[in-house]
Amino acid sequence: MRRGGFGRLVNLSGYAARTAGPIRAGIRNAAEAHLTRSLAFAMGRDNITVNAIYPAVTVTKTLEARLPAQAAAEGRTVEAVPAEEAARRHRAARAGGGNRRRGDVPCPLRGSGITGEGIAVAGGAERAVRY
Repeated sequence: MRRGGFGRLVNLSGYAARTAGPIRAGIRNAAEAHLTRSLAFAMGRDNITVNAIYPAVTVTKTLEARLPAQAAAEGRTVEAVPAEEAARRHRAARAGGGNRRRGDVPCPLRGSGITGEGIAVAGGAERAVRY
């Protein structure tokens, strides 16, 4: 990217850096936020932007392994758990906005003026107001 004088780097991260909850996830996501901002600073002069996307609930292998036990304990279907969790978190959550699979995250980061940012792509599932 540096040789070519242009690039877009997008890190896939999570909300745990911004909310209280599981410590391991918070530390990991805080490190990704720091990495994103640091790389943006280091690469900006080369016309390379670096941003992070926070996609809310993302169906990963770890989540898929955990879902059957959680669904059975709560009397729900395996398919319903991620969607209902997203809806429970916020009334404005839209179907499909907070229930994604890896590789299924929209990327609105084509502009060169956006760099070093963490951008929520959560379909309304995030409650925090950031300014």
